[in-house]
Amino acid sequence: MIYQSTKLIERAFIEHNVPCRAIDQGNLSAVLVGYNGKVAKNVMVHFISHADTNDVAVRIPVLATAPEEKFLDILELINTLNLRFRYIKLALSPKYDVILSCDVPLRTSNVGDVCLELFARLMQIVDELYPEIMKLIWS
Repeated sequence: MIYQSTKLIERAFIEHNVPCRAIDQGNLSAVLVGYNGKVAKNVMVHFISHADTNDVAVRIPVLATAPEEKFLDILELINTLNLRFRYIKLALSPKYDVILSCDVPLRTSNVGDVCLELFARLMQIVDELYPEIMKLIWS
């Protein structure tokens, strides 16, 4: 079932000519939006809804993948970046994928517009922090 919030998010992105697609995963629905920034390429942002309450989780499930030998270094960098960027949270998956997450901070009647604005802000943040992550991975 595609939840109402997912439909509103999809509509807002389409109205602003941002390519996206809505998906139904049974107990959740999501809008997927691709992004190619100045530095980061092929970034897929997920706007996930679990109910019709306009409560939305935003995730980039794989921002980058670190080699196992960089585990402690990437954790330290993630902690530093989490202090600098208070609107997002970075984490490391068991497969060493750097994950970016944030939540729409409120249940809002204009969830589509809020997510569109949040998308723009996230892409600025990604373009700023991505080079630091990749520099550590490639060093």
